Amino acid sequence: MASPPAAAEEDPAPPAAEAPVDPVGFRAAGALREARALATATRLADGRVLVAGGERDDYGMLATAEIYDPETETVTPAAPMPEPRVHHTATLLATGEVLVVGGGQGSEISIPTGDGVLASAILYDPKTNAWRATGAMKGPRAGHQAVALVDGRVLVAGGGDRVGYPCSSGHRGCMVASSIGSAEIYDPATATFSPTGTLAQPRLAFRLDVLPDGRVVATGGAAENRGLTSVELFDPATGAWSKGPELVGQRLYHASAVLGAELVVVGGKIANVAPLTTTDLLGADAAAWRRGKSVNEPRTGAKLVPLPSGRGLLVAGNNQMTHEALADARLYDAARDAWTPITPLARGRYSHVVVPLLDGTVVVVGGRDDMGAVAAVERSHGP
Repeated sequence: MASPPAAAEEDPAPPAAEAPVDPVGFRAAGALREARALATATRLADGRVLVAGGERDDYGMLATAEIYDPETETVTPAAPMPEPRVHHTATLLATGEVLVVGGGQGSEISIPTGDGVLASAILYDPKTNAWRATGAMKGPRAGHQAVALVDGRVLVAGGGDRVGYPCSSGHRGCMVASSIGSAEIYDPATATFSPTGTLAQPRLAFRLDVLPDGRVVATGGAAENRGLTSVELFDPATGAWSKGPELVGQRLYHASAVLGAELVVVGGKIANVAPLTTTDLLGADAAAWRRGKSVNEPRTGAKLVPLPSGRGLLVAGNNQMTHEALADARLYDAARDAWTPITPLARGRYSHVVVPLLDGTVVVVGGRDDMGAVAAVERSHGP
């Protein structure tokens, strides 16, 4: 009698995708070679992080740059920039190069310390560890914002003509920065800047975020020491700005991130030092803001970054009511409108940078604390 046919072997089921794990705290993860605040930190295509410029304890600008390697949690020197910069922007291009634009002296939450604002732009090539000049902007700016558009170009908007902070002329030695309304687009294909639509309201100390549909939203900021509630929307297809829904209240030096389909803004301050705890949320249609749950304490210059889980991680900042550099860190779940504390940083800081890494963790780089500029690097970890 013939044996029954053998059962066909089935392909093994693919392993279930692991749900992203949100951080529960931070650990020490190396140190910069040079303590610095207000630097830029850009994740490169290979996962390393370029840290460039910033300011020393004495608020002097830095031209030095460093490379942080998350695999080894070590730092190596990178080629220095041709000139020192602070209040500049750094944007990763599709080519793998980093575009650094503008900059000038000034401290994020204190009296400005100088001028010397730049119109120049430079490119860092990680393959050769070298900087080279690229097309300059039409005019100098510092404290501006820059974002990569969906098509690979870079939008640069707003800022100040002298320093990155709006101050009152009543302060001794203060040089009031005039806010800038102009905007320009850098095209990597031609290595040139071209003027685009102008903001209806000049602004600095504001935020620029790319919405899921590709439009760009400018929120709040300041002009001539006045806090702003205005919001403007940029359409890359037309190169024009349009009026958006007003914020619930004035807000400058706030944190923001797109979490899922919503833009979340939190904290910051009202001009003349009135720090905020409030959270506002803008839906994908950008039609109206709604007030979210407030964070636990006011903070200026905090950082909010999206996590793979869809939540946001809010890190540190400065409570200007207590003059305290915060170590606090919290997760925000927009779907539940809830802030959840995690184990704080070992060292409070503001004027820092938070960079999401390829493995889903984040690193916190540089900044200032109550003692001065910070070199320590901290990295998030899961359970």
